[in-house]
Amino acid sequence: MPRLVVVCTLLATLMLALVSTFAAGAERPAHELAPPATRIDAADAASDARAQGSGRVADLIAAGKIVVAVVSVDRYPFFYVDAKGNLAGSDIDLARGIAQELGVELMFNRSASTFDGVVDLVAKGEADIGISKLSITLPRAQRVRFTQPYIELGQGLLINRVALASAGLSHDRDIIEALNRPGRRLGAVQGTSYVGFGHSLFPEADLIEYRDKQAMFAAVLAGDVIAVLYDENEIKQYIFERPDRLIEVKVQMLPKRTDPIAIAVADPQLQYWLDTYLELKGVRLTVNELLTRYPRPEQP
Repeated sequence: MPRLVVVCTLLATLMLALVSTFAAGAERPAHELAPPATRIDAADAASDARAQGSGRVADLIAAGKIVVAVVSVDRYPFFYVDAKGNLAGSDIDLARGIAQELGVELMFNRSASTFDGVVDLVAKGEADIGISKLSITLPRAQRVRFTQPYIELGQGLLINRVALASAGLSHDRDIIEALNRPGRRLGAVQGTSYVGFGHSLFPEADLIEYRDKQAMFAAVLAGDVIAVLYDENEIKQYIFERPDRLIEVKVQMLPKRTDPIAIAVADPQLQYWLDTYLELKGVRLTVNELLTRYPRPEQP
């Protein structure tokens, strides 16, 4: 009888131990009960998606077209309507080369009346990219990405000689310092990067915005502003077409001040592809090269 009691006591103790073990196991966290699952983060998922042929570039190829935003106002030699009524220019040829490399149809969206408007079209998804002599600026970079520049334009001033002399300014003086004074009136075309450049370079002066370059150039000739700020391409064209104006105006290029021109794009993968395209194709343009390569459109 005592032996039976001992055996029963041992069995009861063993059962209690087993129950405690199972209970403890049930309370342990799941990650301690099974091998950890493989973690896949967003970067891995994106990489896998690209490897499987998805992404913005693949979407364009699947759609069979690419929409390029170009401002509605012609800007020779970048984009303009030639004598035969066709869209021509360096930016147009660049867009055609991109479309050909992708094997897709090229379509242009010229609904934007300003360069900022072109950036808006890309930001809103109404165009895949913007190739429109687009300057890289911080405000624009808040809405879109930019590729590496494919041309850098020098920044320059067209200065009214009489207004310059009337203000008591010498021609050999630091022009930025001389013009950056309260009461000095400078001009720029609205909707262009030169409005921002003007405020940055001449914060003390009054910057007047004009609807287009013709109105701006007329203003500096009339002496309504002492100078206007624009890129070397536009200034060179103006003087080339009207060399007699050098009697009335003075050209002053700003040393070490350039305007980088690039492609606006919303998608990082497409930006990488475009950067690679520009690099491998060796796309690096100069103003003098463009002015000789593209025939000047007939003046109305």
